[in-house]
Amino acid sequence: MNIKTTIELEDSGQDFLLLNLDEDGVILSTEPFQTSVWKGGAVPMTMVKIGKELPIHKPPHINFGFLKHKVKSITNHEIASVPRNDEPQHNITT
Repeated sequence: MNIKTTIELEDSGQDFLLLNLDEDGVILSTEPFQTSVWKGGAVPMTMVKIGKELPIHKPPHINFGFLKHKVKSITNHEIASVPRNDEPQHNITT
């Protein structure tokens, strides 16, 4: 699982505060609860704004709509690239 982005929601009593997304905006997990409900949903990252409701697509719960919870923060994570077998390896020996 390669988490690219974590979105934190304002706490209004819901069962999850964090959504962990891959590089395509697909939900990989939610924290602390409800991963089984939201995993596989999509967040259109170009529409996400801090202080605004979170745009989300997760049938049958939400079809191209918004969560009533507002975005508190967005954290982007570095994803380490793994060299393919046909790429040259530069091993340093001492």
